[in-house]
Amino acid sequence: MKVTLELGDNLQAGVSEQVDVDLPAVPGIGQQILWCDEVTDERGTYERQREYRVRMVDWTISPTSMGEPFILVRLDFLPDQE
Repeated sequence: MKVTLELGDNLQAGVSEQVDVDLPAVPGIGQQILWCDEVTDERGTYERQREYRVRMVDWTISPTSMGEPFILVRLDFLPDQE
């Protein structure tokens, strides 16, 4: 199922990132998501893992969507609990 994830790393500053992914099911409110991506900076290239919790799921169904809904899953960043 095609889903757009809104990764809310810094929502207070109005910063979020949207990523389109294919998932076997739409995650529910309160579920935790582990997001892994690759980052390149002055230290080189490395894998980054960030943990999120599903805050909201928006489904939009329109007659022109050919039966496939637009699904936006809004995620809140969970900072490290050290």
